[in-house]
Amino acid sequence: MACLVFFIFGKQYKGMPKRKYEFDPNPLSTHARVARLVGGNKTVLDIGCAGGYIGAQLAQAGCTVDGIDLDSLEPGNRKAYRKFWKADVEKLSVKGKYDVVILADILEHLREPGALLKKLGANLKAGGHLVVSIPNVANWKTRLHLLSGNWRYRETGILDRTHLKFYTRASARALLESNGYKIEHEEWTGFLGSAWMWPSLLAFQFIFKAAKV
Repeated sequence: MACLVFFIFGKQYKGMPKRKYEFDPNPLSTHARVARLVGGNKTVLDIGCAGGYIGAQLAQAGCTVDGIDLDSLEPGNRKAYRKFWKADVEKLSVKGKYDVVILADILEHLREPGALLKKLGANLKAGGHLVVSIPNVANWKTRLHLLSGNWRYRETGILDRTHLKFYTRASARALLESNGYKIEHEEWTGFLGSAWMWPSLLAFQFIFKAAKV
């Protein structure tokens, strides 16, 4: 029991150094799930693409990928992107239409995510989709921390210090649905694939595929 308490409330809650993001090929990972939901041979707008790790995988699957991020792409991934804008997506208007728009772990970083979602409707082709991943602030571990009076921001994870918004399963779904989208498919990540038993409690992240209404 002492070990469990230490794991939940001890070292694991201290801030960790920033790490270089790379594609996680584990089929249960968020990266792999997002890539699978996008599919191959699509035109894709990858918003918040970071170093370009997902876009590089999609390019190998025959996709044409454009990206937007405040940071630069990793040099090895630059050739995977047809176009890349180093910009604040909330201030940028992209012309053109896409089969898929990816919002992987980006909505929680935005000042007005709803406004961006409404704007992106114009960038989807007929039959196009959003693929969205978003962390679950109501995950069991975060609940336990809050129950003990702890709410400490970290360098990465659900309580990443750069997050401006926090979502539960219900509020994440409401964000999409209230801004003109119908959720057609939902997946979750969780410890050893356990999230399906109780997504709102056990999921680390939610992954949605949504179409414009």
